[in-house]
Amino acid sequence: MRRVCGIFALAAISAALLGAQSQEPVFRVTTQRVIIEFIAVDKHGNAVTDLGREEISVFIDKKRQLVDRLFPPLAAVPVGDGDSQAVAGPTDSGSQPPAALQTRGPIRTAILLDSRNMASQNFQRTRRALRRFINESLQDDHFLMIAEINRSLKILTPFTRDRQVLLKAVKGLKPAVLFNLLDSVRANLRPARDYTDELVQQMGYLHSGLRVLMHSISAYPGRKHLVFFSEGYLLNSLQSLEFANQIASATGSIRYSLQFQDAGVIPALKDFIGLANSYGVSFYTTDVRGVIARPGLTARVAQDFLIAMATGTNGAAFYSNNNMGRVLEASTREQRLVYQASLNPDLAESRKNRFMPVTVTTTRPGVRIRAQAGFYNLDASQLASVRMGQAFKTPQFFKALQPLCEVKPQGDKLEVTFGIDGSQISFAPSKALKRVDMLFAGQVFKKNGDPAFEKFPILRPFAMELSGEQYESLSSQPLLGHQELDLPSGGYRLVFVVQDRLAGTLGASQVEFKVE
Repeated sequence: MRRVCGIFALAAISAALLGAQSQEPVFRVTTQRVIIEFIAVDKHGNAVTDLGREEISVFIDKKRQLVDRLFPPLAAVPVGDGDSQAVAGPTDSGSQPPAALQTRGPIRTAILLDSRNMASQNFQRTRRALRRFINESLQDDHFLMIAEINRSLKILTPFTRDRQVLLKAVKGLKPAVLFNLLDSVRANLRPARDYTDELVQQMGYLHSGLRVLMHSISAYPGRKHLVFFSEGYLLNSLQSLEFANQIASATGSIRYSLQFQDAGVIPALKDFIGLANSYGVSFYTTDVRGVIARPGLTARVAQDFLIAMATGTNGAAFYSNNNMGRVLEASTREQRLVYQASLNPDLAESRKNRFMPVTVTTTRPGVRIRAQAGFYNLDASQLASVRMGQAFKTPQFFKALQPLCEVKPQGDKLEVTFGIDGSQISFAPSKALKRVDMLFAGQVFKKNGDPAFEKFPILRPFAMELSGEQYESLSSQPLLGHQELDLPSGGYRLVFVVQDRLAGTLGASQVEFKVE
């Protein structure tokens, strides 16, 4: 009979603190705070970084909301020490920003190459632009991730500012195809059925890969930019068929087009935009075909896909331009120009799981506001649950935290030691104390991928307030737990996930082991 038992231990913390782990969590969220981000420019397109709270109005679903605090762009505040930038405080005097917003960390950009939808010469041009940006324009507080989607998502390097690591990743990028099978300019050279089948297949790869990537980067705090290099997609199957087949008879064209399935491009596009807005991700897209000598309707329709991704998430789209690095430069510049408006919207329960459109206006003459299109009204715990579920499926993509995990024999059982280094934990002030709120979860999977336990064999919350002495000990020591497992012989994989619920960060690790 399988037995499971556990004990939770904390390095360098007193025994009295150990007994408190069964108490109710001390950090409770009673309202759903929303951070609305926007950029302000004057009539000449120059950034405006000195707007006050009294000069802006935020509307959610056409209903005006009370803005608690307005945080200025990074370009308008001093730079602090280390990896974070200090915020000069909200523009309404006399109040301080909440703990979660007292610092705005380094800017983060995930670079994604849609390699299966890029012809070889365009891929090489993109790679040269990446190399040039890393060598010439990457700043010390800018962390890059490089990834590509072919038949699946591949992360070549997680977020890092190490130029040598990034350049090595770029050097390893190879074109996936010689000619793009979905090149809309050449679509009329292929049979419609082949083209549509290819489009359906590629949308499946893109949909699954991009969802995983957004789940992954959402584990980092603050706003993230996702720079997407692609040749775009025709927006629906009827357009695909109409453009792919040059059939003389209109009647024949209609009969022929009805034989084919919808490629699912528009539903996927809506899903990308919704998830990005929920997770604080802005798309910056570029058409890697550059300047097209004689752009037809098909080329423009494919660009519409990239434009929609960007405008729906408060990003920017670049096309008909041979400078592939321009999108990276714009993304970097605009991350430093974003305002953050903090508010607690009045949203009825009937509005749950619905898209809430956002409008931001200003009373300052000659100033235009560009804000995110909106957000999906999802409960924070729902998002955290979905994200954690994805971390168990693809732990290799979740690196915002670096968990500690080791499995070794202990008598006739196995002992799992798990935890996280104290330097990675976020702390929030609570009077004279420091507050910490962590969750540790682990599951064992069999070789066939099925879970070995019906419930999580490792599930340990840690939420309490620490004294100054305990805080100093924890911030320099690992927070560790121990769990004994009893398993039949065979091969297994342990996936261990750590969630810092104060910072919203998430990290995962996995260990493969055998039971003799």
